[in-house]
Amino acid sequence: RTLGAIAITGALDLNAAITNASSLSVSTTSDLGANVTTSGTQTYTGAVTLGSDITLTTSAASTSGDITFSSTVEGVSSPSSSYSLTATTAADAHTIFNGTVGNTNPLKSLSVSAGLTTLNTDTVKTIGTQTYTGAVTVGANLTLTASSITTGSTIAAGAHNLTLVTDALALGGNVSGGAGTLTIAPKSAA
Repeated sequence: RTLGAIAITGALDLNAAITNASSLSVSTTSDLGANVTTSGTQTYTGAVTLGSDITLTTSAASTSGDITFSSTVEGVSSPSSSYSLTATTAADAHTIFNGTVGNTNPLKSLSVSAGLTTLNTDTVKTIGTQTYTGAVTVGANLTLTASSITTGSTIAAGAHNLTLVTDALALGGNVSGGAGTLTIAPKSAA
């Protein structure tokens, strides 16, 4: 049974999983303490805080299955209890980050599985790994900080600077760009 479209005008404090919804949109902040599965889009307009390890899943193709974060995504203030975020979409759908990720409170890890990733932000920080299975598009000068960074496809940085701060790097495709610079630095020295 499908729940249909869920539109929340206000804040979301999610403590039980959402499954079989056609879409989810939240107009302000989201405190995610459980997984979300939809056939269509998921849109988080306000700041997102992870309250546990979270998996967000969409199944629709192209933009109909996009997961969009319009603001920040943060872990919790104690690194020893930080949480992971996994976003899983169809191969041609996008996970879009328009705000910083883990800038104040780094996530334990970040995994974007199957689909494409758009990073329109300047900071993505995790204590552990960052994994991007599909192609990555960089929309701003960006620093990725993680214990290890793995890509399964290309990174298109355009005219933007890209800095990778990590102790282990596995690139599954070319890194391309125009006027921007690529900098790789060890995390252990950061």
